Amino acid sequence: CDPEPGLVAETLVPLAEGLDKITGENKRLRESDFEYWLDWVGPGYAVFSDDGMAAIQRMARAEGIFLDPVYSAKSFAGLVGLAERGELRGRVLFWHTGGFPSLFAMPG
Repeated sequence: CDPEPGLVAETLVPLAEGLDKITGENKRLRESDFEYWLDWVGPGYAVFSDDGMAAIQRMARAEGIFLDPVYSAKSFAGLVGLAERGELRGRVLFWHTGGFPSLFAMPG
């Protein structure tokens, strides 16, 4: 599940620019300002992963926030993994965009 070339610039930069407008930061982010890892994608797109399932349980128990098993659970699993490996520096934003209704389509 490798991202297509330019995915960050085409997708994340405009979203970050919108956030800048809301916050008034005007940071003018570029693609080089973002880092991303694919270590927690799991077996593939729209396929549950053990790390993702653990992240769903962790966030629900700790914060009462539900994560969807496809996107936000894998992303949060990655955030936790990076924190545990000591790879995070500075401020980190976990941008939970919703999508949790798919959680209720899960078996068990």
